[in-house]
Amino acid sequence: MSALWWFLLACSEQVKTDSSAQISMQPDSKAREMPAISKVVAADRTSMESPPKAGWKNRIMAPTKAMDRPKVQEALQWALDNQLGIEFDDDLVSATLRFGNPGQLENLQRQRGRPPMDFLHPVVEQVTELAEQGQADWLLLEEAIGACELLDNRPTRGLQQVAIPVSGHLAAVATELGAQQVVWGRAIRPGDRKGLAGADELICREMVWMRRFDFTVRLPRLLVFVAVDSEGPLYISMRPEEGSAFAFSSNHQSEADRLLEAGLWWDVAGDGREERVHEVFGSTYR
Repeated sequence: MSALWWFLLACSEQVKTDSSAQISMQPDSKAREMPAISKVVAADRTSMESPPKAGWKNRIMAPTKAMDRPKVQEALQWALDNQLGIEFDDDLVSATLRFGNPGQLENLQRQRGRPPMDFLHPVVEQVTELAEQGQADWLLLEEAIGACELLDNRPTRGLQQVAIPVSGHLAAVATELGAQQVVWGRAIRPGDRKGLAGADELICREMVWMRRFDFTVRLPRLLVFVAVDSEGPLYISMRPEEGSAFAFSSNHQSEADRLLEAGLWWDVAGDGREERVHEVFGSTYR
């Protein structure tokens, strides 16, 4: 009996050992699932937060068909949300401009440290259309909005009479005498709504911004010149008379007279006028 008892006891212990080994080699289902779930979650988070930059960039820069635009917009919004304006720089700026979403334009303008602008202005749509054709950049967008705001806010009441011929070099003279910005505009004509000559003329709310105006073209019936310095805008309205432009009103008569006279002096001053204009008129037209 004693020998049989020891034999049965030894067999029992072997069974327990084998069972324990089998259990340790087969963890429960929850333990098996955790690594897989972690990988899926991590991969999903990576796809949302850190997509391959080259692929993301290619997506926003590729020519897009109408059916692809939602995907491109999604990629563009991701890039803006993650403040990649500096990293992608020109590519991200170009894509944002081409799509013309006011919220995205404002977002990127803020990321680039630029002053806020009215991205709901109707001229923005015209610039984005030009951008899709490769004819516009962010600088043109800022220039167009700024110029249109000046022309749209042109005073129509309380103007003072002016009666002086206009020099063809008025913009250059104004810049020489302290203007930080000069803008030319004309009245809107019925045919303007059907399209203008590329980026040279863009429609504002109240007037048309003439980006590359010069006096060799046919003068419009109403031509407005704006010079802006640290004290604000100076508006001069003019019309054609005998083939030349003739100023007839301004929001500041004395300053308009001074600037217009400087322009006429410039026309006959000859060589060295850039230096001598300051001897005659000082450093400003004010």
